[in-house]
Amino acid sequence: MKTMAAVTAVGAIGGAIVLGGALGMTTIGLVGGAATAGYCATRQDKVGETARSVGNAALSGVSKAQELNEQHQITSKLATAGSQAVSKAKEVNETYGITTKVSAATTAAVGKAREIEEKHHVTEKVASGISKGLDGVTKMLGGNKSDTSKADPKS
Repeated sequence: MKTMAAVTAVGAIGGAIVLGGALGMTTIGLVGGAATAGYCATRQDKVGETARSVGNAALSGVSKAQELNEQHQITSKLATAGSQAVSKAKEVNETYGITTKVSAATTAAVGKAREIEEKHHVTEKVASGISKGLDGVTKMLGGNKSDTSKADPKS
């Protein structure tokens, strides 16, 4: 039972990495990876043996990690260090007003960007330039300049 749970956990992580990283489908990757790995572990062939071996290796790794944590109190030391880091960050922020300054700077930058956009129409000019550049590339590659008014509705 523990081996099956470990296999499905490894499959879930693998699925999340593959589908989450490549396609942004982390939840589907978790469920699909877990289901696939769980199915593989039930098979009575080399695939099943391999899946169960992976599960047993994961269990051994977890046991070793727990043993090391008990010996060296890693999680409690991490919690203490994290708590101290948060406290120090709050202290520095209160002393120097970092979040207030960042917020004010961000507000000013957004306002200035909006002002520049309204005055110079940067977005429109950039989009027009990109469009003309792509038309040039298309023409250079032997295609016709895109003209939606003459486009064939069947294509």
